[in-house]
Amino acid sequence: MAKEPLSTVGPWPEIARDSLTRPREAARRLIALHVHPRDLVFVAMVISCIGILIAYATMRIGGGMIDPVSAELLSMPLVAAGMEFAVMLTVGWLTWKIGQLFGGKGTLQAAVTLVIWLNVMLLGIQALQFVALAVLPVLAAALALVGMVWALWAFANYVTELHGFDNPLMVMGGIVLTGIVLLIALGLLFALMGLTPREVG
Repeated sequence: MAKEPLSTVGPWPEIARDSLTRPREAARRLIALHVHPRDLVFVAMVISCIGILIAYATMRIGGGMIDPVSAELLSMPLVAAGMEFAVMLTVGWLTWKIGQLFGGKGTLQAAVTLVIWLNVMLLGIQALQFVALAVLPVLAAALALVGMVWALWAFANYVTELHGFDNPLMVMGGIVLTGIVLLIALGLLFALMGLTPREVG
């Protein structure tokens, strides 16, 4: 099937709504779009840059809510955006590859599409957190928790639909285990780069 330009396809508001309430249906519709790889890379770059801008603004408003490693990264915005971009594409590749190891049927292009779309949705939540932080900080913390739970649930359903699996709960368990391994790997990478919390005094 021919790939269509990203700007001319897709009822995005409906897909966003389905992502919140029926993530498997949203995943099905996203996969069917066959978004061109060039558009996927472009959107990933835009998301990375906007996400870093919002994170930097959030740090300026409520610095106490940003952990020291993130604060260090945000002091180097180009590096931070590049790392976010790389992590996004890496997660897309891992979503495809690990799924294949367990008999999944999804393609790399579809996996990257779903990961990027998840980040689009998370960017919206991040923007809401920024607004809430300026008005009611407690609400921002609640939004962060709700967003994290939703992201895990939605991503498990995305992967289930992508690879033709049957049980989103088992997929969720695999995502959590993979996430733990990735966090450890990122922690080691940050340590090697010297991005560790600085001592005070």
